[in-house]
Formats: sequence, structure tokens, C-alpha cells
Amino acid sequence: MQNIRGLILDMDGVLWRAHQPLGDLPTLFARLDALGIRSVFVTNNATRSVAQYVEKLRSLGVEVTEDRILNSALAAAHALQEALSPGEEVYVLGEEGLAITLKNAGF
Repeated sequence: MQNIRGLILDMDGVLWRAHQPLGDLPTLFARLDALGIRSVFVTNNATRSVAQYVEKLRSLGVEVTEDRILNSALAAAHALQEALSPGEEVYVLGEEGLAITLKNAGF
């Protein structure tokens, strides 16, 4: 792991399955921190907001900030910001996490 400076980690099915962590996550991330290896967490699941993913990770013993989490809702918000003019309405047909993220992005 000498040359590894960062990791991009999927969450659902990689760090946990259902509500169960897959392995000793607090020890894993303490070790990564000690080695100076930064991690970013990603998921294609938009059912939760980034803040909700922070809480999920914390409930599993992993301290993380929102700027280290990327989900498909954030990608959708960015794409809409690029494609639409400010103030245009968007009808959200999706889970709460998507709606929260789009609202926070100004939609």
C-alpha cells in the first residue's frame, strides 16, 4: 500500500449489506488514516442524501464529512445545473434523498 494515496469506495454492498457492516470498518479506516490514505465514498444509490450517508457511516463507526461522499443524486443535480437556467422547475419522481439533494441545489 506504499504507493496508494487515495481510495474510491462504493458503499452499498461493499462497506455494508442491508444494515450490517462488511468487516471491522472503524479499524479499517483508522488504519487508512494512519497510513495517510484518503478515501472518498461513492454510490449510484440516490435514496439517501449525502447527509444521510454521513449518518449511516457514523452509525457504523466511520467518521466522514459530506465533502467525501458522492452519490447519483449529486451527479443529477450537477447535470441539471449545467442544462437548465436558474429558476427553472424540476419535477422529482424519486426517493427523498434525490428530492433533498435537488432542493439543496436550487431546484
